[in-house]
Amino acid sequence: MRQLYASSLNISKAQLDVFMNKKRPKEPGDLGKNFPQLLLKQHRLSSSIDTIKLGNSSLSYTEYDPYTAKKGKITLTAFNGYLSNVTNDSLALLQNPWSRGKFTAFLYGKGRLDFDINFHLTSPAQKYNYSGKLHNMQAKYFNQITRPLALLDIASGEADSATFSVNADYRNASGKMTIFYQDLNIGILKLNRNKKLQRNTLLSLVANNLLLKEDNPSKGEAPRTGTISYTRPDSVSFYSMIWKSLFSGIKENIGMTPEREKSLQMQFESFKPDGPPKTRNERKLQRDERRKRRENRKK
Repeated sequence: MRQLYASSLNISKAQLDVFMNKKRPKEPGDLGKNFPQLLLKQHRLSSSIDTIKLGNSSLSYTEYDPYTAKKGKITLTAFNGYLSNVTNDSLALLQNPWSRGKFTAFLYGKGRLDFDINFHLTSPAQKYNYSGKLHNMQAKYFNQITRPLALLDIASGEADSATFSVNADYRNASGKMTIFYQDLNIGILKLNRNKKLQRNTLLSLVANNLLLKEDNPSKGEAPRTGTISYTRPDSVSFYSMIWKSLFSGIKENIGMTPEREKSLQMQFESFKPDGPPKTRNERKLQRDERRKRRENRKK
């Protein structure tokens, strides 16, 4: 059997670009097959590397959304750190089943990110956990991913710091996130007739005045902590799962909890001429009324 055993592996100036095209027909099966633990287990070469050191490298994740016909992107530059105990050797795994990583990078080349991630290499559920801290950064840089993928435009805001901690496995992720920020203002986007993104003025007004928390902590209140909760469907890969999990915590931290989002939708619907959501029969009656009015106007 071919084998690879090393005390260290040094990688410098590496560039890893991950791209997800949601326009392509869904591949059969589960995209979770790209979990690092699974890839290591399936590797035919029996391997055991004490430490992989990464220096001055870059990492990016890009996702194409067919609805907006745009790409959202996260980039990490000046990526440095290490990953220990990278092995699929059964004897080595009996002694230590954990591979642990510690990294620093700059998000979008702007805010420093300290990031730890640990993989349980023998877990049937592919358990892993990660935590980190993002230092001071202007919120507008997140528009590179929130505009095309979440229809969310960040007009203003500054994050003093953001800390997060997540426990996850092959399907589920849960944890906590606390973002200290100020002067946040957002726009809810929609596609216009020319398939261009534009601000939904009414929905944005309701969101900023009734839903969004402008600062954390709010004046006279204790700091808020958002809950991270995400369940991965087959159509979501490992890297996308991390982004979607963290985004769930971001939304909660700025006030966009599921309950408040539902309330926002009700508030928005109440501004419409037809009022709040109706039952199927009520909607049918509304359509009939509109049709009658159009016919009367033609007479």
